[in-house]
Amino acid sequence: MREIVEACVDAGLGMVQMPCPEEAAWGGVLKRRLLLVYGSGRWLPRPVRPVLLRAVLAYTTLVYRRLTRETARRVADYRNSGVDVVSVVGVDGSPSCGMARTLDMGRALDGLCDADPRSITIGDVNAIVRGAVIPGGGLYTDAVKGELRRRGIDIPYLAHDLLAELDGKPAAVAASLTTAAGRGDE
Repeated sequence: MREIVEACVDAGLGMVQMPCPEEAAWGGVLKRRLLLVYGSGRWLPRPVRPVLLRAVLAYTTLVYRRLTRETARRVADYRNSGVDVVSVVGVDGSPSCGMARTLDMGRALDGLCDADPRSITIGDVNAIVRGAVIPGGGLYTDAVKGELRRRGIDIPYLAHDLLAELDGKPAAVAASLTTAAGRGDE
């Protein structure tokens, strides 16, 4: 997000990107394993989907556990080196990186399974996401918060709003980063 990068640069903040947990767990940048679900409603009946979802979430949690420890270790290393970590920024609306809003994975799974893979568009996927957003944290960010808390590290958490991005609205998190850095009035 250009707005977030520019806000950090303007505030004199450095940035370290956390690993993309979905990329690690779901088959790279294209999330190839997730693409298998698109249109699978023809062969994956609704009664079987909750069982599949539990298995996928168990696998995902295992992959995220390793990434969570690494992320917390990096945050601790920065702090132990005298670097002020002003925030961890997630993406509200993400099943993995949401801070206050995530996806109802069952609803999202049903939407993707029932979609026609031959004609589904980005707009269709975005509509599925919009229809599945619920209050709550993402699998990865909740795990990161827990691991940082376990290590006694207390830092603010901010979120980029995915739904606002889909609507073409500016990233409100940019102003929050400047405030978190103590530079809100500069």
